[in-house]
Amino acid sequence: MTTCTTCNQVINEVITIDGKPYGTTCAERKLGINHLPAWFRGGDWDSAKTKHDKLMLDNSADFARIKEITSRSWSEWIILSKISHKAQREQNDFASNFIESIMSQLGYYTRIANVKFESMEDAEKGWKEYNGGFPYLNKCPRPISDLSEKQVNLLYKLS
Repeated sequence: MTTCTTCNQVINEVITIDGKPYGTTCAERKLGINHLPAWFRGGDWDSAKTKHDKLMLDNSADFARIKEITSRSWSEWIILSKISHKAQREQNDFASNFIESIMSQLGYYTRIANVKFESMEDAEKGWKEYNGGFPYLNKCPRPISDLSEKQVNLLYKLS
């Protein structure tokens, strides 16, 4: 049986901070937080926090990469998304299927749900308010210019 360093009560789920055992409530007080973060699964806080911080650092480098991909592809992504929205609004099944196929061929995994933003910066700022997380691209899609002349002409007729 392990007892908490602060309150001396027997604890079932031990959280180790600076090598000392704490219960959940005392650990939260010691760390100055209201709730233990969702990524912490119990055990040794110090090693879990170090591991989490390293992961966040790795993620920030990856985030910069996917943000750059999304930024480079934004203008074409918004064009394709607007065509998709128009086709759905007009209940044009042919156009909806066509644009969905084109987006898939080019590597856009989804259309942009909210097309009222003209710039990526505006979208990032206002996105959470409307839709939750921003849908960054994690792979570089092919440009519209890679499509056949017939496909490009049909795209412009649908826009």
